Amino acid sequence: MKKALLTFFALLLLTWSGKVYSQQVPDNTKGRLWGLCKVWGYMKYYHPNTCQVNWDSLIRENVTLVATATSNTDYNTYMINMLNYLGQITPQQATVPPPQDSNLNLQLDWIAQSNFSQSVQDFLETFKSRAGTNVALACRLQFNDYSDPNYISMVDFRDDIAHSNFNLTLLKDRLTFTFNYWNAFNYFGPYRNLTDTPWDTTLMHTIDDMIAANNTQSYLMAMAKMQSRINDSHGSFYGPVYDYYLGDGAAGIEFRWYEQKIVVYKIYTGQTGLAVGDELVAVDGIPIADIALRYRDRIAASNEAAFYRDFCPHLSRDILNTNKVLQLRNSAGQLYTLPVSYHLTYSDWYYWSKSKQSGPAWSTACNGYGYVDMDKLLLAECDQMYQELKTKPGIIFDCRNYPKGTMFNIAKYLFAEPIIAARYFIPDLSAPGRFTIGNDGQNLGTWNNPNPYPGKLYFIVNQETQSHAEYTVQYLSKAADATVIGTQTAGADGNVNLIMDPKLNYMYFTGLGWYDEDWYQCQRNGIKIDTIVAPTIQGLREGRDEMLEWITKCTTSIKDPATGIGPLQIMPNPAGVTLNIKFNSPNNSNIKITVIDLVGSVKITAEQKATPGENTYTLGLSKLAQGVYLLKVSSSDGSTRTVKFVKQ
Repeated sequence: MKKALLTFFALLLLTWSGKVYSQQVPDNTKGRLWGLCKVWGYMKYYHPNTCQVNWDSLIRENVTLVATATSNTDYNTYMINMLNYLGQITPQQATVPPPQDSNLNLQLDWIAQSNFSQSVQDFLETFKSRAGTNVALACRLQFNDYSDPNYISMVDFRDDIAHSNFNLTLLKDRLTFTFNYWNAFNYFGPYRNLTDTPWDTTLMHTIDDMIAANNTQSYLMAMAKMQSRINDSHGSFYGPVYDYYLGDGAAGIEFRWYEQKIVVYKIYTGQTGLAVGDELVAVDGIPIADIALRYRDRIAASNEAAFYRDFCPHLSRDILNTNKVLQLRNSAGQLYTLPVSYHLTYSDWYYWSKSKQSGPAWSTACNGYGYVDMDKLLLAECDQMYQELKTKPGIIFDCRNYPKGTMFNIAKYLFAEPIIAARYFIPDLSAPGRFTIGNDGQNLGTWNNPNPYPGKLYFIVNQETQSHAEYTVQYLSKAADATVIGTQTAGADGNVNLIMDPKLNYMYFTGLGWYDEDWYQCQRNGIKIDTIVAPTIQGLREGRDEMLEWITKCTTSIKDPATGIGPLQIMPNPAGVTLNIKFNSPNNSNIKITVIDLVGSVKITAEQKATPGENTYTLGLSKLAQGVYLLKVSSSDGSTRTVKFVKQ
């Protein structure tokens, strides 16, 4: 029943968000720049001579002209001059749209709704009647071949976006990148019509913000605000200067969202005066609700679960060594204040917050089921894991994390043969705004297993379950006797696209329109859940894993054991020729340090002696190739810590 209700909600969301939107375009500077952005983007992506035009130079020149136009007549003179410079598509060059494509984003009714003269409209209408496809666009846009492991964008935009002569003090440069990014998402964002604010309206607002942005900070905040409007949990916005404004320090507290409240989730060693489960009410007298409202303009979240997941770390972050006063409410309902210092570096806080309790990648739960921590399981370990668990009456896959691509191996144990678990829209790069339909029937390869796993299967999910994690559950939960339990997932699946401005600010958005095989919409909704099981504040205080308890029917604990190596910290990350490692040890022990790639191949091993207290070690990486790796530190007492790092 819950799956049926969620499917109904998804269809409702699609119907509501896909409604036709119209607005009166003002005949002023903002409205004229809005029209310029739309025309320029359409021409760039559909003009057959796109490879011969310096599009950034063209928009810079025309932003200056349009921004200073004193009348509609002047504005349209500049517009028709730009169009005539580009030239009309000749009858001999005319093409037709691909008949198999789905038109998700190519909406051109703005041609008649804008403040264009008849001559501009006539040019655009003729152009539209002849612009079906544009194979010439291959000079600017291609699908990423992933030969550069550090560039993860599904569509390669590196030849499409300007990377030089960028001066933030100039409106023409601020709007050049704004118009580039707006059009990239407008044509290639498969979920553009799911945004809370229509994307055309966001353009209007962003033009206002960019006109007012007279310094670096206001420019970055304007970009973050525009990015937040895509309502996509993939929509990270970050860069070195933006990170500086967010703060390089942190308090020794981690907060999370429980039962509609922000509560203390974890406390750093040495931080006193508060307890796990205490509710955060205000910071320096500002109510939490007011702070959260401010961050609505900085966080691009698909849903509330993902918003609060991404918002909570900001409550622990500020300028290094800042002092603040927190107002909290304890378990007895009493309010109290606590002065705190943001004395940790944010990097140290981040890796502490991400550190996990010791324990193996798989084990046997208290009720005899197998338990698999999908964050720890490596590709190379899948077969051993299954051989040890296949006789258990049930297997629990904990996906409240980001799995390491292991679904491709696990599926072969759970299914007799490959299935279709997903359908998707992939952009047609020769017809921007149009998408072709595919499915994942070939994604996992081929196999034949006459004896798939016969027992019960459980998948645990929450707000940490995003993207590949959501697909992992989407596919594997279609096995016989499978149940998904937990809370709403992040609602962002499908390969990401990346746009980077000349100041090295990164902006992401989902690139594939990813759906369940029955066309249930995961984006914004999260994956289908059979039974909602939400953790409670009381359970947090008691150190219980209530989701796991729901399955096993016996008491659990998620608290770190009293023994074992403490939180693992590494720096720098990304790393160069060396990596500095720091951790606490409760006793004298032998430590093994291992570097593993994402397919489970061991690249570096080293051993050292640990003494009680803080231990530091420098690991040489000069022979390690560029890429993403896992650093695993294991103690002779059986405890293990693992973190991810990037080798430049």
